[in-house]
Amino acid sequence: MRHTYSFLLLLAGLLGSYGLHAQVKPPAESLPLRLKVSYFGESVVHPGLNVGLEFPLAEKVRQKERKGRTRLREHRWFAGPQAGIWSHPNNQHVLFVKAEAGYRKTRPKGWLMEVSAGLGIQRSFYPNPLYRFSTQGEIEQLPLAGRWAMMGQLSLAMGRDLYKGSSQLPLSVYLKPGLLLQFPYNHAFMLTPVLELGVSYHLKSLFGSTTIHTSN
Repeated sequence: MRHTYSFLLLLAGLLGSYGLHAQVKPPAESLPLRLKVSYFGESVVHPGLNVGLEFPLAEKVRQKERKGRTRLREHRWFAGPQAGIWSHPNNQHVLFVKAEAGYRKTRPKGWLMEVSAGLGIQRSFYPNPLYRFSTQGEIEQLPLAGRWAMMGQLSLAMGRDLYKGSSQLPLSVYLKPGLLLQFPYNHAFMLTPVLELGVSYHLKSLFGSTTIHTSN
């Protein structure tokens, strides 16, 4: 009798597993790595450049039936490194590196929205010469005058994934306003708006599929 119960439990488990897979789409293709390049405007008008990589962490695809059509909405979690530069004329030039993580929702026609947060370090350089007194009491120019600081960024992006359109270009375009926090800054901190306008190129995937399909 115990062996009979064991067999029935095993059979129920196999049938349950089959029922679950019957509701799940076949394995999706591997998630692509992305190369991102954008205009980076500190205070919007101070020009700069930001370059980064986006590594996919996971993606969930929700399937909805509307008016006899199947619509898929993608929910993706991602992270990656970035590096860039921006310039405030006659004030400072800034190099930075940071790590960013975020979440993106993409609609069937490619329209997307995402939220992301980044944390990194920056080094500013003053364009005008700075002087100091040497140990001998003489005036000398201070080489590579500037300062180190931490930076944090919180952003909300809107754009379109062109691969979802009829052209199926492996590109996304996006507008990304946000807030940039620099600290310490004059013994305190500085909070300024930042604006990015960029493109994201879909590179060949380096990972196995991590897509999860669900249906409502």
